[in-house]
Amino acid sequence: MGFAHPLVGDVKGRVYELHQVEVSPRIHDQGAVVYPEDLRSEGVVGDAMVTLVVDREGRPHDAEVVTSHHDLFSQAALESVRDTRYVPARNWGRTVNCRVVQHFQFDPSMEAPATDPDSF
Repeated sequence: MGFAHPLVGDVKGRVYELHQVEVSPRIHDQGAVVYPEDLRSEGVVGDAMVTLVVDREGRPHDAEVVTSHHDLFSQAALESVRDTRYVPARNWGRTVNCRVVQHFQFDPSMEAPATDPDSF
């Protein structure tokens, strides 16, 4: 897959992996997840997994699709990540940068595609 989407610029400082933080990041304000209209008539169901870095201010960086059932799902997931704000991870009482994976599910029968806010 490998769709990359540089978001907000370079991350400054160390980037922790999820297992290295005391408090995991979480979604604060989810960007819209829009089912691709070009796939609706075909009834395509699928998902996309996006890896990204949540910086210490809750902004997404370096988003990249690692798996996806369709290129249009990849684009929709990246657009949602771009518009999402997160509560940053914490270590030692301070906010830190953290790499996460976010899962998006696409189903034309659902009112809106789903993402699990606790998917990290």
